[in-house]
Amino acid sequence: MNLFTIQNKQIWSQAITRVFDDSLGYKLNNKLKSERTCGGVCIVDKGFDELLQHWKSQKGNVIPLLQKTQELRGYLNREDMEAIAEVTGKSPAEIYGVATFYAQFRFQPPGKHTLKVCHGTACHVNGAEGLDLAINTELGVEPGQTTEDGQFSVEKVACLGCCSLAPVVMLDQEVHGRLSGDKLKKVVRKVGT
Repeated sequence: MNLFTIQNKQIWSQAITRVFDDSLGYKLNNKLKSERTCGGVCIVDKGFDELLQHWKSQKGNVIPLLQKTQELRGYLNREDMEAIAEVTGKSPAEIYGVATFYAQFRFQPPGKHTLKVCHGTACHVNGAEGLDLAINTELGVEPGQTTEDGQFSVEKVACLGCCSLAPVVMLDQEVHGRLSGDKLKKVVRKVGT
């Protein structure tokens, strides 16, 4: 192993530790990990192993592998990114760099319910920031975070296409419009019970 490889592994370890440490309120769920390993990288299940094998020799496979892995798991975990690095011949730091560049990728398991707060022009003008504040007050999280109990993930989106109902929040697949902070809190409480 040369010095460059050792430094790459140290950089990867430092970077990924920042993502998965307790400061973000998330620890890897050891129950999801299997005992079987492949080249020192944890392979969680047969579906993921088949995914890796399918994309292994295809050009431009990094982003599709990250996307399909997130579809399978709901998020990207460290072990999966390390396995993707091994299969693609890239360093774990390169895979992590690609994944963090794109906003579509998550590094924490999503909540049972997803709240998407629209911040398009109409929603912004009609009080989207107030909805963010109401969510923070009610759930204790900001956009991009998941509640500690795993019930809600909150996302800030550019536009939900429901401008005549502004401000709008999509809870799972249901659109809630003409919301105030109090109305949104009632919607969240109803789902949370």
